[in-house]
Amino acid sequence: MELSCSKHESKNSAQKTAYGKKHLGLTDIKEGKAKKKKAKLPASRGKTLRMKLTQQKEELERLNTALHVLLEKRENDKAELEHSLMKNIQTELLPLTKRLKKMNTGKNSIDIINAIETKLRQIQPVSSDHLHTILSHTELLVANLIREGKASKTIADILNISKSTVDSHRDSIRYKTGLKNTGKNLKDIL
Repeated sequence: MELSCSKHESKNSAQKTAYGKKHLGLTDIKEGKAKKKKAKLPASRGKTLRMKLTQQKEELERLNTALHVLLEKRENDKAELEHSLMKNIQTELLPLTKRLKKMNTGKNSIDIINAIETKLRQIQPVSSDHLHTILSHTELLVANLIREGKASKTIADILNISKSTVDSHRDSIRYKTGLKNTGKNLKDIL
């Protein structure tokens, strides 16, 4: 019996082993599928995160572009407003002050007109950034040469115009920048 027992035990152990192997095999298969699912989850999560990041990046790029457009429009509007203001001061208000001065008004009136004219000229920017809004193309060329320290005769030779034309442009620059009759050196201001 011992033999049969040992055979039987061995048979049972073989069945257990065989059953165990089959069972382990199914478990292994189930675990393998579970591992694949777990492996897919991080990959799909990563893909989802990458898609979200890509969408956020695209949205930020759109917003950035929109901000650049708005800032550019704001700068253009600002420059246009400054140009309009300078033009109105030059073409409307300062000529009116000149006309008022020519009217035979009293000393107090002329002092008030001079004060208004001075304040209007102070509104005008003299910085080189804003000169292009108040000066003509030729006046800008003359102003740049004055800034470099060139004399009127030299400027006339460079621009191929007469010295009197350069002097006329100088007077116009002084007037438009509010420096006329101030005693200030044009080169120092430009």
